[in-house]
Amino acid sequence: MELILYIAIGSIIVLAMFSMMNFTIRVYKRGQNEDEILLHGRHAIEYIKKEIKSADKIFSSKKIPDLDEKYEDNIGFVIFRFDPDDPRGYKYNYVTFYREDNKLVRIAANRTNETLPRASSFGGFNTVAEYVASIRDTYIDFETKTVYLNFILCDDLAREYEFQSIIGARCPVEY
Repeated sequence: MELILYIAIGSIIVLAMFSMMNFTIRVYKRGQNEDEILLHGRHAIEYIKKEIKSADKIFSSKKIPDLDEKYEDNIGFVIFRFDPDDPRGYKYNYVTFYREDNKLVRIAANRTNETLPRASSFGGFNTVAEYVASIRDTYIDFETKTVYLNFILCDDLAREYEFQSIIGARCPVEY
């Protein structure tokens, strides 16, 4: 009788410990996943802010032929930099970002002359952030020279995390 009682109590203790350990592992994984989402969101915001601050000019993506058609879910503007000392001879650099397959992707076009590139000239396809569900409210107000960044990242459990930033452009801005 005592043996059955010891086995029953031992089983209850083992099940409780197993349940607690399982819960702890799930909480740990959830925290790790949340940390990764937060890291991606912050990195995307800071990366684009750095690009904007180093810009010589920002203009509408509509100025680049076929850009809005080829990269439909883009941020709506292109960041331009002029570097007369580029060792490769590419003095004119154009950068923009778009969302594809839940990733925020940076693309660029380099030119040796002042003519605007076509959408087909853009390449690089560098992933800036993953888990990006939407960039829909990201835009530039051309009148106030203000850039509004708004990214929604989504984890495996469909929880959404919103990242926002407002940046005043120091360079010329053209529609």
